[in-house]
Amino acid sequence: MKSCVIHDLPEFSVTSYGNGLAYCLAHKPSQRDIFFQEDDAAQFRDELDALTQGTPALDYGDALRVIWSDYAHCAGDL
Repeated sequence: MKSCVIHDLPEFSVTSYGNGLAYCLAHKPSQRDIFFQEDDAAQFRDELDALTQGTPALDYGDALRVIWSDYAHCAGDL
């Protein structure tokens, strides 16, 4: 499956797999990541779009911090 890094920020990177069928949100400081696939991938994409488009004051880094805080328990012990 083809992959493409769609965001590469100092704190986070987001990799899309299969043209949006799955996403990997990587938190660089902790070297942990969360993998979203199927319905979760669509929810991740919708949440990221809503945060960045619905709240203009948030940039992608801010939006990814919000998502990370919501799902960090999926990345194991932090």
